[in-house]
Amino acid sequence: MVIGVTPPPVECCLKLVNCDFGRKPVIEITAPMIFNALRKVETKGHYETAHRLSARIGSVRSYQMNKTN
Repeated sequence: MVIGVTPPPVECCLKLVNCDFGRKPVIEITAPMIFNALRKVETKGHYETAHRLSARIGSVRSYQMNKTN
C-alpha cells in the first residue's frame, strides 16, 4: 500500500470544478458556467490554479468541438 501519494495536478484542478459541472456532457457546459466556476477558485486566492484550469477547460472544449465536426 502506498501512503501519501499526491494525485496528478490535472486531477486536482478538475476536482475543483467537478461540483459545478458534474457529469454533464461538454456540449452542455456554457461559458457563464465556466466563468462562475473559475470565480469560485479565484475568490479562494488560487489565481494560478484558476488560470491553469481555464486552459484545461479550453483544451477539453476544443477537443470536443473538433471531434463533433
